[in-house]
Amino acid sequence: MEKELKEINKKFTDVELVIKKNEDDFKNIINEKDKIINSMNNRLIYQENVLNRNKIEIKELKKNLEILTKEFTNFREIMTRHIFINHKNDSSIIKIEELSLIENAFLNKFKKIVKSYELLFRASHDGYDSKDFHRVCNGKKNTLILILTDSGRRFGGFTDLEWDQNNTYKKGGNSFIFSLDNNEIYYKKDDDVYEIGGFSSYGPDFYDFHLGAKCNEGNNEESNFFMSFDAFRSQYFNNDFLLTEKREFLVKDYEVYILDLEDIKKKEETTMS
Repeated sequence: MEKELKEINKKFTDVELVIKKNEDDFKNIINEKDKIINSMNNRLIYQENVLNRNKIEIKELKKNLEILTKEFTNFREIMTRHIFINHKNDSSIIKIEELSLIENAFLNKFKKIVKSYELLFRASHDGYDSKDFHRVCNGKKNTLILILTDSGRRFGGFTDLEWDQNNTYKKGGNSFIFSLDNNEIYYKKDDDVYEIGGFSSYGPDFYDFHLGAKCNEGNNEESNFFMSFDAFRSQYFNNDFLLTEKREFLVKDYEVYILDLEDIKKKEETTMS
């Protein structure tokens, strides 16, 4: 009996040893698996952090790209205008930043954008006589007139009507006059007013002002009637003269530009296509 008990105890001991050994193996396996899982979790967290950083960086890059694109577009437009006005045409009358006054008038009133300015006439180069103006500008439309007086006042007008010397006034177009010094646009009072005149004895004639036969010497250069164009809402209207210092003036120089205009809707359709 005692021998049998010894045998049984030995078997239990052997089983316990096997169990203990397997238990250690199991613990080792569990520990290894825990290490693997922790490592994978750490890698996953790292990758998530990298991904989140990349998302933030991508978002920031897209934002910067949009800003750069906008800045480049503005820069390109400014440089285009700079080339047309200051390099190619070398205007002594209008400044780059003042073009926004003219361009906003087209944008807000006529739903058009100015694509380019082409210098057509400059009095100091082509002549101050009214016949010089008509020789170069008759038959031309979409013209912007810039005038500089001997006292330094700067003003002008735009019309899409054609210039001629048929000795009559015209209406029915899209015309306006403006003061660069006052930074103001003056639109037509209504559609039935006269806008420009085609007279051989006058150069540019916007009904409310005109340049005479020899505008640099003083020959019927008059301004500020404001019969056709509305200046009554101007902050400077209490002054006797909005465009010039007095009714009669002398011209130091004036320029005529042909504008290339495009409808906003047409530009949008072109962009979409």
